[in-house]
Amino acid sequence: MEYIKEITLDVYQDRIVEVEAKQGDTARGVEITVTANGAQLIPAGSPRVCFRARKPDGHGIDNPAEITDRNTIKYKFTEQTVACPGRFPCDVYFVQEDGILATVTFWLIVHHAPVGDEGTSTYEYGAMIEATDKALDAAEAASGAAGAAGAATEAATQAAQAANTAAGAANDAAGKATEAADAATTAAGAANTAAGAANTAAGAANTAAQAATDAATKANTAATAADTAAGKANTAATAADT
Repeated sequence: MEYIKEITLDVYQDRIVEVEAKQGDTARGVEITVTANGAQLIPAGSPRVCFRARKPDGHGIDNPAEITDRNTIKYKFTEQTVACPGRFPCDVYFVQEDGILATVTFWLIVHHAPVGDEGTSTYEYGAMIEATDKALDAAEAASGAAGAAGAATEAATQAAQAANTAAGAANDAAGKATEAADAATTAAGAANTAAGAANTAAGAANTAAQAATDAATKANTAATAADTAAGKANTAATAADT
């Protein structure tokens, strides 16, 4: 079971806010509504949010906190947060793209545990560890992206070489097509010349045919006249015989 103290902190208006805990009470924590001049501050752009404090023995705390679905900041006390008894200053801060924004200071009062091992108070910088892990993850992702980019570059180079080869083949084909077009043009010219000669020959043939037809007509006329003369000669011969 968690015991979370709800408080409100402004980024401008400073007032005394105190939270009490007992040494070793890691079931405790705070949930902070952050305001700016009284209006709730809504975190934008998925910033990192952290809790920090300076314990009475001088050891520092800088740990990651979480943003809840109510846009409040929740921080569960770690063993080191409540390891050293006394009253000490704390705040929460946002790591944004344009810088760091912190709330005003509040005070954590850690009371002595009546019995038991008090443990050892040390520094605790979970936020730095988290940031380092994220940086390493980002570096690994960047390395993977660089490898992918290298592979993409190699593929692009191969594609470019293939494109150049295809372009060369296309240029050769275009040259051959131009040669074929020139040959076709020459053949078309020769065909046109042959067609003209054929037309001329056809005209001459038609003229000769017409002349032959005229000569045949005249021959037929002469034959008819000869037949008529022969008939008359026969008639005269018959008359002479009579």
